Amino acid sequence: MRHGMGRRWLGAAILAGLVALLALGCEDDPTHVGSDLRSPPDTVMAIDLLVVEDSVFSLPVSLRSSITGQIGAQGPYTSQILYDFRVPSFVVDEGDTLSLDDGNFRIDLTQVTQAPFTGAMRLGMREVEIAARIWSSDAVYDNTVLTRLPQLRPDVVAGEDTIAGTDLTLSEPRIVVEFDVHSLVDYDSVVASRQTLEVNVALLFLGFTSGGPGFVDFQQITALNAPLPRFVANYVGATTTGVERSLAPARQLVVVEFDSTYSPGTNWVVSDAHRFHTYVEFRDLDQLRAQLPEAAYMLRADLLLVQAARGDTVFGTGRNLGIGISVPSSAVDDDSNLVYSVDENNRALQPESVTALTPSAGSLVTISITTELALQQEGKKNRGLILRLSDEGTRARHFEFYGPAAADTTLRPHLRLVFGLPADFGEEAP
Repeated sequence: MRHGMGRRWLGAAILAGLVALLALGCEDDPTHVGSDLRSPPDTVMAIDLLVVEDSVFSLPVSLRSSITGQIGAQGPYTSQILYDFRVPSFVVDEGDTLSLDDGNFRIDLTQVTQAPFTGAMRLGMREVEIAARIWSSDAVYDNTVLTRLPQLRPDVVAGEDTIAGTDLTLSEPRIVVEFDVHSLVDYDSVVASRQTLEVNVALLFLGFTSGGPGFVDFQQITALNAPLPRFVANYVGATTTGVERSLAPARQLVVVEFDSTYSPGTNWVVSDAHRFHTYVEFRDLDQLRAQLPEAAYMLRADLLLVQAARGDTVFGTGRNLGIGISVPSSAVDDDSNLVYSVDENNRALQPESVTALTPSAGSLVTISITTELALQQEGKKNRGLILRLSDEGTRARHFEFYGPAAADTTLRPHLRLVFGLPADFGEEAP
């Protein structure tokens, strides 16, 4: 499905010809290529090309069993989490049979170095309707797109917890919501029959009482004995004060709801949870030959983008976050719409094309696509490029770049090709 931008034929292929002539041996030689067995080029030339087609499109996805839990809201994204706990209705402790009486949901956060948001965030829990619990009982849902929470029961089963962003930078930051287990569906009958109680709930973002936006991120699946989101059950008996038992979820699913009124305008977009991709195509290299010396050969190709600012809409975190390109297969020759298919958008990124990315409005992002352009120089068909995040499927993140229709022409994306001319070894000298 294409959104808004569609095709743009911008006409002229050349933005600037022969932009730079750099002297041989200069320390800022843009090629960074060559070896002792090959003479360096005598002259280096750079040419910038404009986009001839671009399209922003989405592939809505759920994050399924992401190892990263995320709760909160920013831009058009609201992240909430489904949990399914299977809680024993009784335990035996020192010969006494204790019944489930109370409990709480707890997340111990680790490696929080700075407040993820300002102000305070309200959280709560509601129970999933019985008919909607198929998300946790049917393995098919592990591969099913779920971009909205299933139907929830109206009653609140866990008291609200309000957390301040600054509280999460303490030595032992924690999120706790207290359960009223007696209000859960089938509690009475399950306790009476001593069966396992299904606690099928959604951890809900209820808004910022002040400040925001932002997300609280945490690891849902970690090494042995590391903190996990868990249900801490309290069991009591006739003659004891009770004991606690901690249980990890049987299933969990991050659900990032997306505001359908969002529009990228003229910007290019890449995102994670909702999966926005951008398709872009430039003129064929063959069309440059008439404007280059016959002996010129390509040394390097870079896609140059400038990050656009849209308030809180542009955001992202993660050590391995990067942006890269994948190249559609030959299937697009038969049907151009196939470039927007899931298969084409899941194709492996070219390793050398992945570039580290952090939110920084106005910053220049450079993505190397030398390999792809070199193959085109050797005769491979120009099929365009799909621009996307390198580790999508992790959490809600969103980046925008100025597109080819940006009012300021200096901010528009372009492809820079660096060509070289062989050294003449003095053949022209008298």
